[in-house]
Amino acid sequence: MPRAARNHLYFLLVLAGCSAPTTTSLDAAAADDAPAPDVSLVDAPAEVTADAAADAAADVSASGCLAGAMQILEGDAVVPQTLVHLTCDAVHPASVTQCTWTLLMQPLGSAAQVQPAGNVNQFTLAPNVAGTYTLCPTAHYSDGAQHCALACETVIVLPDKAIHAELTWDTPGAATATDADPCKSAQPQLHFAHPYADDGVDEDCDGQPDPWFDAKYDCYSQNCSAGKVLDWGSPDPNVDDNPDLNAFDGGPDNLDLMLPEDGKTYRLGVVNPASCGPTTATLRVYVYGALQFEDTDTLQPLDLWNVGTAEWPDASLDGCNAGNLCKPGSGKGKCVTPCYKPPPGLSIPGEWTSAVCP
Repeated sequence: MPRAARNHLYFLLVLAGCSAPTTTSLDAAAADDAPAPDVSLVDAPAEVTADAAADAAADVSASGCLAGAMQILEGDAVVPQTLVHLTCDAVHPASVTQCTWTLLMQPLGSAAQVQPAGNVNQFTLAPNVAGTYTLCPTAHYSDGAQHCALACETVIVLPDKAIHAELTWDTPGAATATDADPCKSAQPQLHFAHPYADDGVDEDCDGQPDPWFDAKYDCYSQNCSAGKVLDWGSPDPNVDDNPDLNAFDGGPDNLDLMLPEDGKTYRLGVVNPASCGPTTATLRVYVYGALQFEDTDTLQPLDLWNVGTAEWPDASLDGCNAGNLCKPGSGKGKCVTPCYKPPPGLSIPGEWTSAVCP
C-alpha cells in the first residue's frame, strides 16, 4: 500500500475510534508490500458522524470489518410508541457469527433499552420519548476475541398528531424504594382537560371550578388509558377527536389528540400522588411534530401543577405563572396547589392515601 493511502487509512481509523494498525512499526518499503493488517475496532464515539464511520468501515473491509443486512426495519423516522426492530441477519464474512446493538444516545427523560427479540441477532427498541436515538451495531468474530464496530444509525422519534403532550420525570425516592413500598410504583400523572371539565371544587381559589379529575372531560391515567375512551367532540365514532393516553411505568405519559375542536381551550396539569418525596416533572407539548412548549417544576407529594393552556385552532400554548391564589408564592411562582384534595367520592390510587403533605 502506498504511504499516502496508508496515512489516509490511519486518519480514518482514528476518526472512527479504531485502534492503530499493527504495521505502524514497519518501515515504508516493507509496509507497502505487507498484507492488510488485522484491525479490531472499538465502539465509535458519539461525535463521529455516520458518514465518517461508514467510510472507515469500508476502508478496513479487507481485514474482515464488513457487514451486510444490519438494519432498522422501520427506517430512520418513527412516531412515539413504535416498536423498532433491529436486525443483523446477513453479517459478512463467515467468521462473523454474531452481532449486537448498543443504544449510544437517547433523549433526556428516556429510559429505553435494546431488548432481545427471541431470535438470534434480532432486537427491539421501544422509544417513547420524542427526539433522536443513536444505535451502534457491532459484529463479533466467531473466536470471541475480536469485534468490529460499524457505522452508527439514528432513529428520529417525531409525533404526528395535532397535539402531543409528553410528561417525563425524575423521582429519586422511587429509585431507592423497596418492592413492598407503594412509592416504588408511584409516578406523576399527566392531566389533559377539555373546557367542559368541572370537578366541583375550587382548590386554587380563582373563583372557578377546577377541571382536574372530571370523570368524562379530564383525561388522565385512571380514566383515559389502557383501553378506556373518553367521548369528546363529535358523536360520530369515525371522527378521531377523542384523547388517547399511554402511561408507561417509569415514564413517559404520552397524550395524543388527533382532531382538537375549533374554538376550544384545553388545560394541562401534572399531579404528584407519590408518598416518596419530591419529583421533578417536565412537560413538553408538540403541535404537528414541532415542539411548542416545555416547562419543568419540582413537585412535593400531593402537589398539583396547573401547567397552562392550549388554544385551538391557533395552537397557542401559554404557561401558568400567576401563582396559586390561596397561597401566594407557592410553587416558586407557578400555579402549584399544595396538598390538592380530589373531589369527594373519587376512587383514588393508594399512593394518595399514604402521602403526607410536608
